Amino acid sequence: MKILIIDKDALSCQLLQTRLTDRGYKVTCEQDKNAALELLKENDYEIIMLDPTPVQDARPVIIGIYKTLRGRYEPQFLILSKNIDQESALAAGANDLISKPVSPQALEEKLDNMERLLKYTNQLAKEEEHSALRGVINKEAFNELFLSAIDRSHRYAERSFVVFISINTDDKTFETISNRIRYIRRQSDVIGRTGAKEFGILLQRPMYESEPFDATTRFTEVLSQHVSELEGAPKVEIDLRLIEIPIGTRHIHTRVTPNETAVIAINENY
Repeated sequence: MKILIIDKDALSCQLLQTRLTDRGYKVTCEQDKNAALELLKENDYEIIMLDPTPVQDARPVIIGIYKTLRGRYEPQFLILSKNIDQESALAAGANDLISKPVSPQALEEKLDNMERLLKYTNQLAKEEEHSALRGVINKEAFNELFLSAIDRSHRYAERSFVVFISINTDDKTFETISNRIRYIRRQSDVIGRTGAKEFGILLQRPMYESEPFDATTRFTEVLSQHVSELEGAPKVEIDLRLIEIPIGTRHIHTRVTPNETAVIAINENY
């Protein structure tokens, strides 16, 4: 994965480059914003880390980068700053903020989030044909909504969430569970088939902070009850992951089996 760091602070650039290179990234540092734009004309970077200093608002710089790219691709942006907060970073069109001085733990967490978001973006972009299910949109249509959610986050700092539900079981049991999944969504949610045995539920414009968490908990409870009632005790494992757009944070990861519902990971920061 290629990362471009735009930061007039030479020491900061050097420290970040060392840490990122040690993690296996291909890293380019550029202290001058105009020179960085020239690099972007010829090179593609999955992640751009940007310190907008001396200005506080990174939005003009990000807009300038988009104009330079001319729609060739859409990178993920991480703002580097000691003067702004996360909401300001999102309002500027970035995916997230890394506060300076950059701690190794924060850097690791933010990069994990970006990798996760890129993984789902690339996964949804792959062309696949799966049998249609009533009330469930196909992968291509869901991908358009997913990309639209990312675009709205960059334009309007609008947060969205996706619950990805993967089902590991035989084909007959999968069909039974799939029929149940169609009815667990709320009226405002959009459900799509995102893989051979995977669904995505897009939770758009949450009305209150805990709404995505409450919805994921309810989805988990309904599926857990359904799995416990399946005839013949089939082997089933259902993973539910709540992902935030555009930050890429995995807030909840639960696993449902006939015997238990386990919380694999939880991050309640919102």
